[in-house]
Amino acid sequence: MQTNTSDDNCFVTAKSQRVAIVDEVYVINLKRRPDRWAKVHARLTKHLPPNLVVTRVDAIDGKDPSNEFTKVQALSNTFLSVLDNISDRFNDDPARRQKWVMILEDDVMLHQNFKHLYNCLLEKLNAFYESKNEEIIAPFVYMGANQPGLRQDVDWRTEQRSLDGLLLKTLLKGTHGAFAILYNVEAIISLLRTPIRQLWHKKPYDNILTDVAANLDTTVWARPLLAVPNLMIADVTDSDLRGRRNQTIFAEQRHWDMIFYDQK
Repeated sequence: MQTNTSDDNCFVTAKSQRVAIVDEVYVINLKRRPDRWAKVHARLTKHLPPNLVVTRVDAIDGKDPSNEFTKVQALSNTFLSVLDNISDRFNDDPARRQKWVMILEDDVMLHQNFKHLYNCLLEKLNAFYESKNEEIIAPFVYMGANQPGLRQDVDWRTEQRSLDGLLLKTLLKGTHGAFAILYNVEAIISLLRTPIRQLWHKKPYDNILTDVAANLDTTVWARPLLAVPNLMIADVTDSDLRGRRNQTIFAEQRHWDMIFYDQK
């Protein structure tokens, strides 16, 4: 697939380095599913920039009778444990708090033009900050989402066919689909202190993020952002959480054009 070579190509420039600091990728994977880890690791190795370090994270197994969680709660608690780990490690490091981390489920498919769109994402984030007060931060960016119906102003099929750039859409209440998210470390540290934290472990993780988005202090945080086209989508052909589903039907319902995503 050809990459646009125009001046609007979104390759990261020096002025973007304040935003373009993403050096850690965490992938949540069950111990009993090394096959899924092998598949997603191959996809990430093929498409991610080489500076991104990919780390596998043991998922809490909702099918394990020794733990107290349902499958949905197990996934939520795994995500929260990753955020806790990041917060603990970088809470006292001001420089590290300004960086971003990527947290993924192990069933993601990547856009065939991922590297180009990823550079666009970093450029768009920089432009977003330049248009806002310097202290306003978007806490997280959905690189993929399951509910395009929430974004009635987006023609998803048209957007996915445009490879010249990428749009960042502001979300007023959040969206579903926590399988591919870019998080600001400063935001992680702050959000883990919110009053609703005590209820988080009981809910699906995408609903947790929706709650967070709806309760953000807009004097400190911008609303979450959604990348269009989606840089990653969910592979539902072998889901531990919801069983096997038809990928074609699932994608059509969400206006994902599978021709643009690497299914190998």
